[in-house]
Amino acid sequence: FYGVRIEAAKALAKTHSPEALDALIQSLGQKDARARQDVVQSLAKFYDDKALESLKQIVATEKNPVIASVAIEGLGKFPGAQVAASLSAALEKPSYRNALASAAIQSIQSQGKAADAKIVLEILQRDKPAFTSRDFGKALNSLASLVRDEKPYTDIHQQVRHYLTGHLSDPKRSLRTASIQALATLE
Repeated sequence: FYGVRIEAAKALAKTHSPEALDALIQSLGQKDARARQDVVQSLAKFYDDKALESLKQIVATEKNPVIASVAIEGLGKFPGAQVAASLSAALEKPSYRNALASAAIQSIQSQGKAADAKIVLEILQRDKPAFTSRDFGKALNSLASLVRDEKPYTDIHQQVRHYLTGHLSDPKRSLRTASIQALATLE
């Protein structure tokens, strides 16, 4: 029964011991996607080399984009050099409603490296129609967050500001609102 497996995964995450981590890693082969998703969510709560390697493996091999997205978001807390290849691959990998790229952008924001803003900007410019309005709005805010500490007249800061102001007249109200919020984040 998948409900029991979900609760077991949550209990293991709360235990947060090396044995719990090993048990979660062994449980990654769950056939039921709901249980597997909770196992990955629980695994993503660990900051450990074993968890990192398991999450990178999930990103590389998981067919279900929802589960892969959970793993990608879990990578955000690890140092950039260790996860850069996985996040770059996720940005480029096609998925339903661009779920993988959305998760990768959130992880990139978690790392807070302004150097990654150019990559995020390129993805947003190229793949805007592939994102849901909600995820695109979150990505605009992530983009602004990445460059907000840069000096206002740097090239990337100006490019991001220009891109965000271009969305102030977007036909979708939610994207106009998201653009305003992102511009506020930028300031």
